[in-house]
Amino acid sequence: AAALQEKADGANKLLSGLSGENARWTEDSKNFALRRKKLVGDVACVCAFVVYCGPFNSEFRERLYNEFLADTQKRGVPGHPKVEQVEFLVDKGTLGEWALEGLPSDELSIQNAIMVTRSSR
Repeated sequence: AAALQEKADGANKLLSGLSGENARWTEDSKNFALRRKKLVGDVACVCAFVVYCGPFNSEFRERLYNEFLADTQKRGVPGHPKVEQVEFLVDKGTLGEWALEGLPSDELSIQNAIMVTRSSR
């Protein structure tokens, strides 16, 4: 009887622990659905940045990118109000590799590296 009670107590502990995971997973699922919906506008803006902004200096790139963001919002395309191109297109590991290879850590150099590695022309 004592062994059965221990098993029942263990099962109850497991179930109560899993109920907390269920709440977390439900919340994560909602967040994932929202992120997935906004991915369309985010990808459109970042792609426009890579395709159209390459030949320009950082000030004009920023101006164009802000126009891309405003245009997608005006057209009702789901997306985040501001998408950081570098964080969206490159992970921290790649940034670290580039730094080890001698790439300066300024925003313009990183953007140029993204354009070189993420475009076909």
